[in-house]
Amino acid sequence: MKKIIKISLLLFFAFAILFLTNKIFISLSIKENAQRKILKLPSDGSFKNLNQTIFSFSDIIPNRELIIVHFNSECDYCMNEISDIIKQSELIKDKNVLLISSEKNEVLEKLYYEKNLNKYSFIKILRDDNHTFLNLFGTNAFPITLVYDKNLQLKKKYNGEASIEAIIK
Repeated sequence: MKKIIKISLLLFFAFAILFLTNKIFISLSIKENAQRKILKLPSDGSFKNLNQTIFSFSDIIPNRELIIVHFNSECDYCMNEISDIIKQSELIKDKNVLLISSEKNEVLEKLYYEKNLNKYSFIKILRDDNHTFLNLFGTNAFPITLVYDKNLQLKKKYNGEASIEAIIK
């Protein structure tokens, strides 16, 4: 009887290890595919702006660098980065800046007016209500900052808060 229990436990642990190893490889494969996919800005990205119309990546001003910040208004790091963008707006006024969040429109409108984002025509605040960011960029974490050059090739990716000085280097 003890032998059967030992064999059963051994088989259980072997299957558990195989299962977890498989999950890890699948997860790594998904991340690698997402990393490859974002080397050039995906053309199929579309979000809603505050007036509920569709904004797609084709709507950005051409021949400008692009800064995408995925954020949440309850995240202190995210809000620090947005405040830094506003404070340093003179340094990035010739770039496209997209602030993307999956929060409700009311929350984003409040942020828009509290931070006086209407003063900055190059900054767009967008709502992701269909998990588009996750599907395109392979993550739903925040803050995530992606910097694309004028040809929309990925220059830098920051996981966590990034300063404007680092972004524009």
